[in-house]
Order: sequence, then structure tokens, then C-alpha cells
Amino acid sequence: MRLILHAGTHKTGTTSIQKVLSDNRSWLRHHGLIYPDDDGVRHHHEFAGDFTGSPKRSARGVQFLDGVRTQFESPRDVILISSESIYRHIEGYNDFEHFADADYWVRRDGYLRRLAEALHGFDVTVLLFFRERQSFARSLYAELVLSKKRWQGSPGEFVAEFCHWFEYERQIATFKAVFSNVRTLSYEKATEQGLIRTFFRTIEFPMPPNADQIWKRKTSRVVKFRRFFDETVSARYRVAR
Repeated sequence: MRLILHAGTHKTGTTSIQKVLSDNRSWLRHHGLIYPDDDGVRHHHEFAGDFTGSPKRSARGVQFLDGVRTQFESPRDVILISSESIYRHIEGYNDFEHFADADYWVRRDGYLRRLAEALHGFDVTVLLFFRERQSFARSLYAELVLSKKRWQGSPGEFVAEFCHWFEYERQIATFKAVFSNVRTLSYEKATEQGLIRTFFRTIEFPMPPNADQIWKRKTSRVVKFRRFFDETVSARYRVAR
């Protein structure tokens, strides 16, 4: 049973991709691609969080997978799970916290191994898009600060707290230590060629008709915070390219 695990990263057009998958679920199912659930992406995110081992989680991930298995009708069918929070999660915690702790990489590896164990029996392909580091940092900082329930702090504090998120090579190596098939793409190159089109070409499925649209969140507040990030992060904290 083939399963594609679209694991992010954050700020790489995941919302646009997920919206296309959700809006065209029936069309995709007809072509052999199963995007589980009929509640948008919420249950995909809940599934991703269930393997943190955090007491806050309800451990419904196994039930989700059981439901996924029942949807296979042909050996050629492919399941697609999409949640950028797979890139975020670490073992033992559920929210935007503890990313700068000394045991981060141990917890990161632990989370991915819990996830891989749950997916045992599937032929898993992990798909990751990576955005240029400085652009990723600006965009993520703006989103987190504007969503006050997630995280608050200065740009310097942000980069110090989330530093491991920008260690792309080590993140990829951690995925590859757990999953045998990991594919990585450049977000910038994908957008040049058409993000949605690139996504479907990569997973080797036809793109639904008239689906090559990008969902954008553009507000003056986001622009303001991105500018604030650029102007206030010192050279000491600037994210390496």
C-alpha cells in the first residue's frame, strides 16, 4: 500500500496544496489518489500530532490510519496525508515550544520514529518543500507573532528559539534515518514552474482541471511584521542562507 506523506515544510504553499486536494477529493479518488477524510485538513494535523507522546493528545492517529486502510480498493491506489506540522513536532511536546532545548534532536528523532512505526506496512514516500532560509524565517515569524496564541517574542528570540528549523541538511538526514524514501524540492523553483503543477508532477498524478491556484494571505500587518523582522534581526542572529 503506497502512502505519500507531504510533511511541509511550513510556509511553502501547503495551504494551497491542501485546498486543492480537499476541493478535488472525488476527482482525485477517481484517478486513484485517496486524500482521506472530508473535513479539510484538520484530521491530518490531528493525526500528525498524535505521535508526539504528549499527554495533551487524544491518540486518535491509529483510528485515522484504520479508516485510511479501508479506503483502498485497488493495489494501484495511493493514500496522501498532508500536514506541515510533521516538520514541527518533537517527542513529548505538542505546541510551539522547547525547540531550542539541548535534547531537541533526540526528541525530533523520537517523534519521527513513532510516526514511522505507526505507518509500518505502508510503502511511504516523504515529500518536503524547503524555502530559502531568510524568506522562511520572515514569513514564519510574521505568522507566529500575529497569531498570539502560538508564540511571542522579538526577532532575535525567534531565531534563537527556532534555530533547528533552519538546519535543513540535518532535518533531511533525520528524516532519511527513519524513512527510506525522502524527496526534497525547492519551494522557489516549484513556484516558478507552478507550485500546484509541480506538486502533482512530483507525486506522479494528474492535476485536477483549473486547480493551479495559489492561496495567499496578504495583509498590511504581515508586511509590517516581515519588515520589522528584517530591520531588527542583528547580524548575530541572522539566519544563514
